Amino acid sequence: MITAPGIAMALVAALSMTAGGVLLAGGHAAAVRVQGENQHHTYQSQVRTLDDYVEQLTAREHLDPTSWLIPESLAKTYRTRAQLTGDYVDYGRARDAITLSFAIAPHGAGPFLARAQLDATMHCWDRIEPDLVRVEHAVPHAFEQAAVDALRAERDFQSGRYPEALAGYRAALRLEHAPMRYFALADAENALGNHVGADQLLDQAESLQSHRDYFSCAFIQFQRGVIFMNRGLLDQAQERFGFAESVMPGWWRVQGRLADLQVARGDITGATASYITLVASTANPEFMDDLARIAPDPVTRERYRAMARSVYDSEITDYPEAACAHALDHFLDLEHEPALTLKLALQNYQLRPGGEAATKLARAYLHCGRLHDAVHLIEAVLATPWDMPLLHKTAAEIFTASGDTQRAAHERALCTLP
Repeated sequence: MITAPGIAMALVAALSMTAGGVLLAGGHAAAVRVQGENQHHTYQSQVRTLDDYVEQLTAREHLDPTSWLIPESLAKTYRTRAQLTGDYVDYGRARDAITLSFAIAPHGAGPFLARAQLDATMHCWDRIEPDLVRVEHAVPHAFEQAAVDALRAERDFQSGRYPEALAGYRAALRLEHAPMRYFALADAENALGNHVGADQLLDQAESLQSHRDYFSCAFIQFQRGVIFMNRGLLDQAQERFGFAESVMPGWWRVQGRLADLQVARGDITGATASYITLVASTANPEFMDDLARIAPDPVTRERYRAMARSVYDSEITDYPEAACAHALDHFLDLEHEPALTLKLALQNYQLRPGGEAATKLARAYLHCGRLHDAVHLIEAVLATPWDMPLLHKTAAEIFTASGDTQRAAHERALCTLP
């Protein structure tokens, strides 16, 4: 459920503009203070705010059809709403608005940064560089250059170029001392095993939060919960998710992670009820997948597997670059179509050949019976700095299949996932 750090923090930046407020030192205190003050800022209120922006911009577009800045703003709002709600249709709307903006703009002008950000969100990393160059040629403001540096850093990270990625995140942070820049660097450091450094950066991100920026506070608490959960620290994760839920009630990402914690603690009945509620409120196929994995009876499991498959098939057709990653876990866990699973894994790896995509490709090789390829690839990933629980869990599975019980036991001991 978690987006890449640069993309996710773009959502924070966009939604933060909807809330005013003064900075409050002491980040965890900011969340506590917001928890006590917030009575009206819910997930649904954030969505309604974005809905209102769409209506206002659409009206302005009709009044002034010659301004390319209006469809650019509309594209940004659609993208933000898609990231918040998980509704892929808004990505298509954002793409259409970008196309219109360029059609209206004079030669040499246009929403180059907005297009690069949308392409990055959709995992089309090979498209962004020409637009980033055009932004730089226009002599950008510091915050715009920071956005350019951050996008390049995220592309490097997703491609497995970790030293270059860290340098890029730091360059963006030097230009813009904003919570999102601290978080992006922290998330990368954490994924590369530098937990102490990541925690220090996250503390700094929290210290810069506005106590009336409800989404930013909720987001940081949520992501810290995810990090604690990946480290196997369930009590700390529960606390952070609880803060995020109290700061911005009703956010489906937080509710989904709380359901994941129920699974991790063995409360399958409670988790099943939570996922059923989330499917009803979001129609998100990831929650359908969760039910297909844990529902107590096979009829229910098959019903939710088929529901999820229908959604993924549509997304793969309409948004292939983004959906190949989104759908891959479903095919790895719940389908028995090795050729299609491998096709998706290879497509995902070609788009972003970093640690996560490589690990999932190794798992796809294992499912297809290509054990030699699985071992070779997982050993290559283990030789990189990328150090996430998924890697060790997958390595244990592959080494077990290859008969290397000693290495399998070693990797299993390093894995903090259930």
